[in-house]
Amino acid sequence: MRNVLLLLALASACSTLGQGLSHDLYDRNGSVFAPKGWTFGLGGAGLRAEPAEWEELWQVGTTLDTAVYGAWNAESSLQPALFVSRWWRFEQPVLFDRVALEFQGSRRKYTESFTSWLPDSTVYEGAGSAWLTSLGVHGYRAVAFTPDLYLEGMIGAGVDGLWGREWAPAGPDSLFGVAPEDRTWRFAVEGGLALGVRIWPGRFMRIAFTTDLLQFAPLAEERGAQMDLIRQGYRPWTVALKFDFQQARPPLACQTVTSDPYAPREQKGTQLFGPEMRPKKKKKRRKKRRRS
Repeated sequence: MRNVLLLLALASACSTLGQGLSHDLYDRNGSVFAPKGWTFGLGGAGLRAEPAEWEELWQVGTTLDTAVYGAWNAESSLQPALFVSRWWRFEQPVLFDRVALEFQGSRRKYTESFTSWLPDSTVYEGAGSAWLTSLGVHGYRAVAFTPDLYLEGMIGAGVDGLWGREWAPAGPDSLFGVAPEDRTWRFAVEGGLALGVRIWPGRFMRIAFTTDLLQFAPLAEERGAQMDLIRQGYRPWTVALKFDFQQARPPLACQTVTSDPYAPREQKGTQLFGPEMRPKKKKKRRKKRRRS
């Protein structure tokens, strides 16, 4: 919960700072771009074990004489991740500049091993992997340091689902290994930071880092609601290069586009048919009646 409160305080500070830096990244006057857009990203996803190494007296059988003292080690390799999102910006931002509905597809992979302090070395070794799909609702707040360079904070919520899960124990005494519990989903509060640059009006590029701030489900009583896989809890994280495309607003009817992309909407175009170009109305002549 402290992480959530800290990020909310940071977002509030960014909002106050953003009011002092009046650079308009998203064309709020609506002269050129519509208040919505798309995001596409490619990056990597991983799992951070908490802790990565720890000691334990592990009872590998049903009797006390099979207890072994040793050390656990948990690792997770970086896997590919794909991001697609639809976002909408606010004309008068209070806490967030924009909100987004984001889809993520990635792969998770991890290994865990238990090495005893006896001469028999490794007692247990296990590895697992799964495909992951995630759907999240995120709020963003940007602080622009220059008209084109900005720092952006994010907070939101996401739901994950694991698919095609595989688990393969190995090692000399792998039969004593405990299979992971069948948990195939997770709900958490997510947060992140990104450094972005406007490469063209309405076109942005960001390097974004995200992670879980608070995991609500599945609940793990002993490990702070982390993603429990074999013996340990994990905190998912992602790093990605993302491109934001703000939709262009169609030109007004019967108007030509001016060369200034930041002109107000009422000065966006020049009327093609001014009053001087409209056809003049013909005066109706009264017909005189002939007298018989």
